[in-house]
Amino acid sequence: MKPVLYLYRSCTSCRNAVAVLEEHGVDYEPREFFKDPITSEELASLLDRAGLKPSELVSTRSSVWRNEKLGEQNLAEEELFERMLREPRLLRRPILVTEDGVEIGFNRSRYEQIATSLASRD
Repeated sequence: MKPVLYLYRSCTSCRNAVAVLEEHGVDYEPREFFKDPITSEELASLLDRAGLKPSELVSTRSSVWRNEKLGEQNLAEEELFERMLREPRLLRRPILVTEDGVEIGFNRSRYEQIATSLASRD
């Protein structure tokens, strides 16, 4: 399985993730979810594989979260799920999906470990 990196090119964390993967020569599939929106099935699969609820995948740093004061609304998981589909800025990013699991957000040392592992398989 080729790793898939869900990203937004304008996002600094996403650009950092791309840089680490490319520095290690990892062959991955970039998926820009603003150009190619994530489907309900994909989001459900990501959440399931990561063992997360929508509230654990939401970006509380996003402008949508802050501007709409979503943290004050006590939204049900289903509503957060639907809002993430409509507004991808609510998704924490980047999201890296490998055969070993799902990595949410960018942590340089974690990405270095993952990239080293992936590169050694090629």
